Amino acid sequence: CKRKNDMISAIVIAKNEERNIGACVEALLQLTDDVIVLDSGSIDRTIEIAKEKNKFPSSPSQEFVRLPIPLV
Repeated sequence: CKRKNDMISAIVIAKNEERNIGACVEALLQLTDDVIVLDSGSIDRTIEIAKEKNKFPSSPSQEFVRLPIPLV
């Protein structure tokens, strides 16, 4: 049971996911209050697309983080 002040966040770890990240963020925003994208060294438009999709006034704590060490 979700209380009035509870928030649900989703965390996505991504690398070179420009083909999928937009739909992923959109779907998660239907279920959560906030989406945090952790980028693992993308060289494509992954972060740019994620930022475009995650512009909701109800989600002021949007985060986009580039991890210092690429995940395998």
